[in-house]
Amino acid sequence: MHRRRLALGLGFCLLAGTSLSVLWVYLENWLPVSYVPYYLPCPEIFNMKLHYKREKPLQPVVWSQYPQPKLLEHRWIVVPSSLEFGGADERPTQLLTLTPWLAPIVSEGTFNPELLQHIYQPLNLTIGVTVFAVGKYTHFIQSFLESAEEFFMRGYRVHYYIFTDNPAAVPGVPLGPHRLLSSIPIQGHSHWEETSMRRMETISQHIAKRAHREVDYLFCLDVDMVFRNPWGPETLGDLVAAIHPSYYAVPRQQFPYERRRVSTAFVADSEGDFYYGGAVFGGQVARVYEFTRGCHMAILADKANGIMAAWREESHLNRHFISNKPSKVLSPEYLWDDRKPQPPSLKLIRFSTLDKDISCLRS
Repeated sequence: MHRRRLALGLGFCLLAGTSLSVLWVYLENWLPVSYVPYYLPCPEIFNMKLHYKREKPLQPVVWSQYPQPKLLEHRWIVVPSSLEFGGADERPTQLLTLTPWLAPIVSEGTFNPELLQHIYQPLNLTIGVTVFAVGKYTHFIQSFLESAEEFFMRGYRVHYYIFTDNPAAVPGVPLGPHRLLSSIPIQGHSHWEETSMRRMETISQHIAKRAHREVDYLFCLDVDMVFRNPWGPETLGDLVAAIHPSYYAVPRQQFPYERRRVSTAFVADSEGDFYYGGAVFGGQVARVYEFTRGCHMAILADKANGIMAAWREESHLNRHFISNKPSKVLSPEYLWDDRKPQPPSLKLIRFSTLDKDISCLRS
């Protein structure tokens, strides 16, 4: 009797397992794809491990102290700040491309562009871009748009939103199919700091009124920059930040965070991951709305107390990215500065700030 029950139980388990396998094959082959992962890396990344020349064991990682980005052997690495190294020869020889919270650090060689194109292209996504061109900054609109038409999200629906105090200065740059441009009038201010501090407010209000119906993703970029190489769907994610080109290879103690406790942008010495640039951020339109609105509320709180953060909106942006980790981090090839020579560590530059006379533009 016992053997008969055992045989019946095994037969039932086998039948159930077979049925589940058949069901899975059916779903895999016939249901449409509705989920695209944030990051589709090269397979080699999954096999990377830390190795030491002297086989020194890994020390416990204190996750409250996040690593600083370093560059080595032309690839990105992340060195945990809590690891104790006896010397330069004991640093990891294998390279990482993930943050401690497992967000990818995107750079050339860490993704397969053909695979991403195959996955994202059928989704008919619309990507929005906001730029602010106030005062003399209207001179940069043409070079920005012409380079974007050549390199930014080629083959995708794109909607440019140009916020300007002089809509007549927006040039008629020819746009490709399914690519639109909207000039949105805004008030000019006598001080450029005021224009900078109002950007988060303007973006959040624009998303609430209009952009949430028109785009799936939104990137907020500076207009005095140009695209130099393809910028594609590898940058899409829930919430996306870019590492500042001046601070990608320096210790966290040198990051220019807001250090005054009276500011809502305050960052303690024990906090901080990377130093992000304010010239590039984005993500899903709903997440960008939450992010910009949060920054705007923090800026208002400081203003009510008569405080302006050290680097204005960029200080608040960094504070918010510490509290709300980005799901994807872009390397400095997506935010370079033409005043700096291109280091051999960066294989190419995708988006860079033009060399210009800042004092003249802001006068």
